[in-house]
Order: sequence, then C-alpha cells, then structure tokens
Amino acid sequence: MSKPSTPKTRSPLSTKFNPADALFYTGVTHCVLPLLLPTLRNPLVSLIRGGYFNGLSKVVSAPTALLFAQSNAFWFTVTGVAFTIAGRALQCYVRDVGALSPRPVRIPRGIAWALIALGAVGAAATPVSGFVLLLAQGSWMLTWESKPVGKDA
Repeated sequence: MSKPSTPKTRSPLSTKFNPADALFYTGVTHCVLPLLLPTLRNPLVSLIRGGYFNGLSKVVSAPTALLFAQSNAFWFTVTGVAFTIAGRALQCYVRDVGALSPRPVRIPRGIAWALIALGAVGAAATPVSGFVLLLAQGSWMLTWESKPVGKDA
C-alpha cells in the first residue's frame, strides 16, 4: 500500500530569477572571466609570480602598463568576490523574509540606491563598461518585489 504523497513546502521565490540572483551572477562572472580571458588572467598570474604581497604598491609611485593591467585585473576579480557575497546575502534575505512574511518582499532601497550610485559614478568615468549594468540592476531592485506567499506567480 502506497503512502499518500504530501505536497512539498517550498518558497515561491526559490525558482524566480530576481535582482539578488542578478547581483550574485554578476559576481560569479567577475570571478570566472579572469580564468577564461588572457587579458585578465595573464596580469593576475604575473602578479602572483612576481610576489603577490605588496605587488601593487608601485602603481602610484612607479606606474607601468603591467602594473596598471595587474591592478585592473585584481580589482575586477575582487569586485566579483564582493558582488558574489552581497548577492548571496540578498538571496538569503529574499528567501528568508519571503518565507516569514505574507507580504511581498522588497530589497532594501539603500542597497539599490548604492548600486545605482556606483553604476553612475563608474559609467561616467568609463561609459563602455559593465557599470551601466549596475545602473540597470539597481533600478530593477528599486522596482522589484516578490509575489506574496501563497500566490501563484
């Protein structure tokens, strides 16, 4: 005799792509691209081989093209780690608050405005870059809200 199946309880947010996921995957992309693109990988490898500790300290005092490339690759990768951590924290926030609240979940506006500000400052300095995507992600965060628990999406 078979047991009746009980429906699995799961958060309605778990399968919906949201701005927290976008920030997380932006970070993952920043961490993976240096492994794939020689323009990022080679400067990082040379930084590590040349003595990683204090390896970028001469960017200001004795700048060279190699030091600039190493610095760019380093900060690109570190930004990826930061975005991955922030995106994961927001994913947990959306999931956990969504599971507890019958009301729609919104990402805190301060985080959205911070991303918009970072995107605006970065895009002003380097218009042909990924900073424009931060403007889009921050704007999406301002307007996004989850579906209330119990509502079909």
